Amino acid sequence: MRKRIIIIKVIAILLAALATSFIGHNNSRAEDLQWSTIGSGGILDEASTSKNKFYGGVVAFRGSNTGTLELRYPIPKPANVDALDFDPLCNMTARIRDDGRYANVKIFLEEYDIFTGTTNTVWEMDSDWVPASPDFQTIGVCMDGFFACKVMDFSNKLYYLRVMIKRTNYTAKAEFGGIMFNAPTCVQDVEYITRLPTSQCLCP
Repeated sequence: MRKRIIIIKVIAILLAALATSFIGHNNSRAEDLQWSTIGSGGILDEASTSKNKFYGGVVAFRGSNTGTLELRYPIPKPANVDALDFDPLCNMTARIRDDGRYANVKIFLEEYDIFTGTTNTVWEMDSDWVPASPDFQTIGVCMDGFFACKVMDFSNKLYYLRVMIKRTNYTAKAEFGGIMFNAPTCVQDVEYITRLPTSQCLCP
């Protein structure tokens, strides 16, 4: 009888531990893709190293240089992700400066298959989607509803951002200040929805 009681207590403890783990596991879903980076934290393409400057968190052109700056930002696998996890990315919010026709900033979310070597562009953002401004702006893309979100497959894929900053006149302002995944607020603006793939919208 005593042995049976001990066994029951052990089972109860194990079930309680499993339940706690399961609840914590589910509650971690909203935190998995809370990733961000400053513009000056990227890896410069070799051809860009003589043209750029960093100030604060921003990457920009140095002096009178023109052309293209290309940077890559590796996206690490979240520490609490395991084989059972799915990791939704529902919006990207970026800080950019594009003051007109001679400037442009493009941001691409790239998915690289570790087994096949193929690369697929998942999402992209373009500063030309919003009116030009001499000041920094916060722009973004967001998915319309949870089931339209991008599921990040860290079991088979690697992810990184590719940012291209262009200017064709040395007086133009084309700069990248940083980006955040799954920002708390993503306000939809239907004015630009036709510029994005199905189920995506622009967040000013």
